[in-house]
Amino acid sequence: MRRRRVPAWAGGLVLALGVAVAGLWLAQGVWLRAAVERMQAASDGALRVEGLEAVRLDGLVAAAVHWRGDGVAVRGEGVRLRWNPLALLGGQLRVLRLEAQTIELEATASTVPAAWPASLAPPLPLRIDALAVRRLVLRPAPGNPAWTLDDVQAALRHGDGVWTLERLELGALAGPSLGPWTVQALRLRGRVGDAPPFATTLEGEVRVAAPTLAPLLGSPRLEDYTRLTTGIVGDRTGYHL
Repeated sequence: MRRRRVPAWAGGLVLALGVAVAGLWLAQGVWLRAAVERMQAASDGALRVEGLEAVRLDGLVAAAVHWRGDGVAVRGEGVRLRWNPLALLGGQLRVLRLEAQTIELEATASTVPAAWPASLAPPLPLRIDALAVRRLVLRPAPGNPAWTLDDVQAALRHGDGVWTLERLELGALAGPSLGPWTVQALRLRGRVGDAPPFATTLEGEVRVAAPTLAPLLGSPRLEDYTRLTTGIVGDRTGYHL
């Protein structure tokens, strides 16, 4: 049986495609790093990224990300981002997965009075398919006890003037004002307008526990007492359950 000869140009084409893909990978990494560096420079010191690396064509890894604004300081550790660059062709910023080992948000001294923002709209329509934070720490004021949320999972999107929370789940919540109670699980979904009066609709389920109260209730299983399904409707002028 005669063996078919492969045209000489075919090998050259494969080599050229390989070089092009490698060049695209390198260019993507360089472009992503340059974009983050420009963002840091434009922030006038508010944004600082440590240990930045580009991963494949669609990802970034950072050892730590710091943001300090007027009234809030944010620190994220072990941050990983995967996004879909092709979505920009359709005018959308699409994040496939954003995760962090730890995120800390702390209220700081502000030079301006607290006020509602004029808008919550991002520059482009935005979709985050998966947000995962191993531990989220909220510090309401310097020196005050912190609230800790573990295993936060969420998916959300923005479009047509509305933020849609497709899901928000957390595995546990602990804070200074809960007394003997701990939140074992929380699930929420809803919608929030991106402009005043920020019309809001939330519904979900919360499960809490209080082991020290179990003898008083006469049952070691508190699920019978502590599962609550509720909703919140309103806007910045007032909310009701």
